[in-house]
Amino acid sequence: MANLQTQILLVTFPVQGHINPSLQFAKRLVNLGVHVTFMTATSTIRRIMNKNDGLSYASFSDGYDDGFHLSIDINHYMAEIKRCGSQSLREFLSQSIDQGTNFTSIVYCTLLPWVATVAHSNVNTISTFKEHIEILDQETNPRILVNTLDELESEPMKAIGNGNYNIVGIGPLIRNPTEKTSYGGDLIKSD
Repeated sequence: MANLQTQILLVTFPVQGHINPSLQFAKRLVNLGVHVTFMTATSTIRRIMNKNDGLSYASFSDGYDDGFHLSIDINHYMAEIKRCGSQSLREFLSQSIDQGTNFTSIVYCTLLPWVATVAHSNVNTISTFKEHIEILDQETNPRILVNTLDELESEPMKAIGNGNYNIVGIGPLIRNPTEKTSYGGDLIKSD
C-alpha cells in the first residue's frame, strides 16, 4: 500500500549556492511533517556532511560522478547534466513508483528545467529560462517558489506572476548568522 504522507522530491543543481538554500527549505518541510527526498549530483551527495537530518537522499549522474573539474567547459557540463541527469531521474522515478512511492510534488531549481520534462513524462506531478516558461505555460496557475520575502518584493512578484503564475516567497533561505551549525551542504570547508 502506498504511503499517503505528502512526499516531495527536491532536485537541486550541485553547487553550494543552490544546495544550502535547498537543504534549508527541505528541512523546513520535514519540520512540517512532509517526507522530502533531496536529490543532487552523485559526486555532491557523497560530500554532504550531515545526512541524519530527517531527509531521504538520492542522486543523479551529471556525467562526472567522480567530481566536476574547473577545466570542464560549462556548456559541455550543462549538456551532460541534462543528458545523464534525465536518464538517472527517469530510472529513479520508475524505481520509486515500483516501490510504492508517489511523489506529490517535484521541486527543482531553474538551472535544471529538464527535471520538469522528465516528471511530466513519468508521473502525474509537476538549459534556459525560456524552457521554464514553456513548461510552466502548460500548467494551470503553476506555483513558483522563490527565495525572497513577499513583503520585500511583492510588486515584482505580482508583475512576474501577471495572473498566470502563483509566485510564492519562501525566503530568506540563507543561514541565520546566530546559528552555529551548517545545513550540511557546505562543499568548501570554512575557517
